Amino acid sequence: MAGSTVLSENSLPKVLFLCTHNACRSQMAEGITRDLLKDKVDVYSAGTSPGSHINQGAIDVLHEINIDISHHIPKSVEELKDINFDLVVTVCSGESCPIFHNAKKVIRVPFEDPSHPPDDIAVQYQDKMEFYRIVRDQIYNFIKNDLLNHLFPSSDVIEDVEEENDLPSIPIEMSSFSNTEVLLNNDSSPKIGFFEKYLSVWVVLCMVIGAVIGYFVPQIADALARAQFAQISIPTAILLWLMIFPMLAKIDIASVKRVRHNPSPIILTSIINFFVKPFTMYLLSLLFFRVVYKNTISLAEGNEYIAGCIILAGAPCTAMVFVWSLLMNGDGPYTLVQVAFNDILMIALYVPTVMLLLGVSSIPLPYDTIILAVVLFILVPLIISSAVRSIVIKKYGEVQFNRIVDKFKPVTIVALLAMLVLIFIFQGQKIGSKPLDIVLIAIPLLLQTSFNFVLCYGIGYFICIDYAYLAPASLIATSNFFELAVAVAISVFGLDSGATLATVVGVLIEVPVMLGLVKLCNGVLKFKLDKRRATCTCDFLKCKKG
Repeated sequence: MAGSTVLSENSLPKVLFLCTHNACRSQMAEGITRDLLKDKVDVYSAGTSPGSHINQGAIDVLHEINIDISHHIPKSVEELKDINFDLVVTVCSGESCPIFHNAKKVIRVPFEDPSHPPDDIAVQYQDKMEFYRIVRDQIYNFIKNDLLNHLFPSSDVIEDVEEENDLPSIPIEMSSFSNTEVLLNNDSSPKIGFFEKYLSVWVVLCMVIGAVIGYFVPQIADALARAQFAQISIPTAILLWLMIFPMLAKIDIASVKRVRHNPSPIILTSIINFFVKPFTMYLLSLLFFRVVYKNTISLAEGNEYIAGCIILAGAPCTAMVFVWSLLMNGDGPYTLVQVAFNDILMIALYVPTVMLLLGVSSIPLPYDTIILAVVLFILVPLIISSAVRSIVIKKYGEVQFNRIVDKFKPVTIVALLAMLVLIFIFQGQKIGSKPLDIVLIAIPLLLQTSFNFVLCYGIGYFICIDYAYLAPASLIATSNFFELAVAVAISVFGLDSGATLATVVGVLIEVPVMLGLVKLCNGVLKFKLDKRRATCTCDFLKCKKG
């Protein structure tokens, strides 16, 4: 990691050590850094969900090397979000550590939590304090070697620090800092994955492949249609679980309690997601499919398209929003909180909202099927994924859990593409006879997307929400959980329905539109918001100096 200096404008570099509870690892790192570097660095530590007190084991093992942190108290990262850090070091070993947006560079140096070691380590080290010492020594060596060289590439400074402290060379048994990972570097632009970048291309290819199969070999569609249970397509259910489960496994439901620290972005997004977006989509759908398109699309087909648009608009984005947040240097953990909060609200509000709007539209709706679809594709996978997440992290640690989830990414991608092929096998006959319908469906969806984005970002701009929260929040309020929408449309109306076609058109247009909005946010909108916030005195529910 050693390289160019990251010194801030003042004479001291600002360094933040970050973990979950700010009760053990990050506190040890702060104490050791403060002792070794003294007046050469401005050091802080904080947590995403701060505990009530400092871990006694951490206090004891630092006391053994004459460092006192007994007077420290856990702090929330929210208290430090206005400080411009030169370097943020996340010392926890999993995704609950944030990508702290207000920093020149963020790195992850994973250290196992000595207060909750994985089972294999707990068996190896029967003396609990022995493992505390190992983690302490890992942190000590990282600060003495990598961190010191990174902050002070001048050998004179390093020699001064070593001479002042007479630093011992502590042997290290388990090297963590060799796994250092750069999470954020504001000197280079974040990258979107190859698959995500060209998602619209893959969607079009799968549409074409599926439509060709469905048009020329309709027997395949007939065979797949017979594989059902309680009106739920079995192949569809399998593919959707493969798509949704790894995404939900990333979400820490317990993180929802962080809402109280900074409620305004989540309040804004939730209002738009559940009390504005479905209803404006309903009005736009009625306008276009029953008025503007009345001489082009039949009433029966228009009703199915309306249903698909409503089903799509009622489900806020869960998965792709992590990509958008990364591209905009958004606050990673807060984005996780927003997604978790949205999923909880979806369980309570999605079914009644969709049922209300479809009922008002006089569109027949099998209530039992839509409830079963939501239970099957939101509630059950959310409960199971949360349980699996908790068990695996407790036994193997967050690093190993994240590696397992990452291994499922290719499976998720293949499942998504296979799902699109499957859908368009059933849509082949319809698309072959009415290709213009795709364009007509896209128009109200594009208008809806534009309206929601302008509304959310405009309100956030007016009430001075920080860019790192507002930009991802605006895209959460704009994009949709299309995996769920497709699942519900298929379950309720069938694979060959207009409702399913409408949800898939949403997939087709979403990625290029979102990428365009990301560029707009990172450019002129961020500049204007930063300029406004320089004079703001109040951030909605949380007033502060500009």
